[in-house]
Amino acid sequence: MNIVLLADKKYRKNFENAVKNNPNITVLGVEMIIRGNTMVRICEHHNPHLLVVYNDVPEKEGIKIDDVISFVQMKRPNMRIVYVFGTVNDNNKEQFTATAEHLMTKGIFDIIANNNEKEITEIIEHPMSENDIRTYLESLNKIEIEEDTEEIIEEESELSYDELNLDFPSVTSMQKFDIDKVQTMYILRQRLFSW
Repeated sequence: MNIVLLADKKYRKNFENAVKNNPNITVLGVEMIIRGNTMVRICEHHNPHLLVVYNDVPEKEGIKIDDVISFVQMKRPNMRIVYVFGTVNDNNKEQFTATAEHLMTKGIFDIIANNNEKEITEIIEHPMSENDIRTYLESLNKIEIEEDTEEIIEEESELSYDELNLDFPSVTSMQKFDIDKVQTMYILRQRLFSW
């Protein structure tokens, strides 16, 4: 499979080292900056089967990663795109979710949430499905909900309550409510006041 890497130069060597021993992957070229001729170079000059795009590619001339993806999909609709977001943490979880949702609307499901070159190589050979990325997004939300629940439980355990001294039956009373006793008192009162 012929691929082109669109990534900052800090990822180039690690990526090339990860794929060099894989006989199924051939790196045709590396584009390290997004500029006016990048899109044409990818589609016309390299014409790969697959484009691996890293999230933080330097952008020049006002051209964004989304512009490159749209151009590539228009010129080469059969070219597969693998998007490497990078490590997902609490600070960028919402950004990752928004990026993933946006890419899925474009039909891109190979969205990787780390910089592990071996995992990237694995996904190059075994594409992800929409279900795979949706399951990952749900697991991120589930972790967030669990963390929020733990915070609420901790806050509640820190609260203290004063005991209420009530002289009438109430829902908050520590004594059990005895309906027979109430009925007996009611009958006695009626008899007393009926004379």
